[in-house]
Amino acid sequence: MEHIAAIGQAITASLAVLKPGGKLIISVPNNDSFLGKDKYNLMNLPPHHLGLWDETSLKNLEKIFNIKLQKIQIEPLQSYHYRLYYSIIFAEKIRKIFGPLAKTINKILGRLSLYLLVHTRLPRKITGHTIMAVYVKQ
Repeated sequence: MEHIAAIGQAITASLAVLKPGGKLIISVPNNDSFLGKDKYNLMNLPPHHLGLWDETSLKNLEKIFNIKLQKIQIEPLQSYHYRLYYSIIFAEKIRKIFGPLAKTINKILGRLSLYLLVHTRLPRKITGHTIMAVYVKQ
């Protein structure tokens, strides 16, 4: 859905093939996740992503279309995103604060954060990349 310009038409067409009680499932990148905080993420901008989605925008679809939101699920941070998470959330801030020492500090803190992400339950509490909404056609 994040790649579609005429999103209203796409949802209307999807609902047209569903019977009442049928389910529409939308899974999109969560712009409220750490990836949405990366101002250099060109893949999250047009022309690649034409729409940015989050929990609020998905909830608001039931105000526009004849659907009832049944469930929203946000994935936790996945292990393949640990390094990227650290670089987006912390690395640039450390560069600004510590200047020439930032490389060394980021190396140390990067390893510490990877340790915490790998050996604790912390990733379950951090919002991951994807959000999914399940709707029922009325």
